Amino acid sequence: MILAPGLAATGVTAALDPLVPLALGVDHAAASLAVRERIAAAVADLPTVLAHLRAHAAEAAVLSTCNRTELYLVGAERVETAAACLAVATRLPAPELAACLWLRTGDGAAAHLFGVAAGVESQLLGETEILRQVRAAHEAAQRADASGPVLSSLFRHALGVGKRARAQTGISRGAASVGSAAAAIVRRELPPAARRHAVVVGAGDAAERVLVHLRGLGFARVDVVNRTIERARRLVAAPGQALGLDALPGLLAEADAVVCATAAPAAVVHLRDAAPAVRRRGGRPLLLLDLAVPRDVEPAVADLPGVRLHDVDAVQARAAADRERRGAEVARVRALIEAEVTAFERWLEARRAAPRIARLRAAVERRRRAELDRATRGLSQDERAAVDRATRAVMNALLHGPTVALRAGAPEEAALADRLGDALAREGSRR
Repeated sequence: MILAPGLAATGVTAALDPLVPLALGVDHAAASLAVRERIAAAVADLPTVLAHLRAHAAEAAVLSTCNRTELYLVGAERVETAAACLAVATRLPAPELAACLWLRTGDGAAAHLFGVAAGVESQLLGETEILRQVRAAHEAAQRADASGPVLSSLFRHALGVGKRARAQTGISRGAASVGSAAAAIVRRELPPAARRHAVVVGAGDAAERVLVHLRGLGFARVDVVNRTIERARRLVAAPGQALGLDALPGLLAEADAVVCATAAPAAVVHLRDAAPAVRRRGGRPLLLLDLAVPRDVEPAVADLPGVRLHDVDAVQARAAADRERRGAEVARVRALIEAEVTAFERWLEARRAAPRIARLRAAVERRRRAELDRATRGLSQDERAAVDRATRAVMNALLHGPTVALRAGAPEEAALADRLGDALAREGSRR
């Protein structure tokens, strides 16, 4: 069975607490682009993946971006089961996957997701796109009926701290997105006189953001290429054209810059098409930027003469220069994250305590009603109602302390409340 590095040492290999969130995944810090694209391709069919995860867990969500693929589970049968889900889906050799797989549980899983949403776990510190991706991951889980109360609360807290991090700190002030980072490379490598014709491959959110940046660079023409031409037409502006993927080989021979940002499961720019197109360029350089995971451009295309290919890791690395400038804001964001983790843990303790509170209150209520029935025989209806209100008020007052203790997870008070509930239940069964 595949285990994350250090997983066996944690001792968390048996059944998990049914309310504790588990996060398992790979990201840019430990996994190469080649591994990340294999995993991203494996989880691309989200409904199927979520259905598979739900067969082994009570709740499930998948967050997949160019930097990371992360599984969030609640009520998983075993930690090893979650790791095996990725192993089966990706068909990666066990040692290769285990070397880059990480695991976090409980407040560690919460702190990680909150850090992702707040932009401090990204290669581009404070990136502006990740919050939308976190929201989309939760919405996809909800549509698949895979997100329950715990994950809904976890993602709600994540989105809340992500918004506060951007509103209350400077973590995203001047932060680069992948789209703006790509535009910065185009600006650096293509002088204004060489910005005649650009092509954006894809018509999704990422492609739309890239288009905004490219148009600001002064290209005379920006075409949009997509598998579905109708979607491309919604983004293109004259004198650019909306074209299908079959036009791509010809555009590789003409354009100065081609930016690929599709959600395709495999490459759309192949060596067999790029090689003859490059020969027709007569030595004129071609700038290719591949922002997709899985990659849109076959890596061998980079070996063609005159081609300068930047994959998503290269694009983000170029844009990470402002990390130190905004690094001072990280401490402020971490403080927000820590407070949010505490708030989530309080919610989780209250959720965990709910059955115990209900059991205690039911036991006390049974005893109260039994005593009420005995003590009010012969009383009028109004008199009985008055005694009922009085004893109910006393019961609520007496149970307030134990209820608060149970919700706060205070061990001594919680144990006392449990013993009281047990004693009342035993006495009730003898009556």
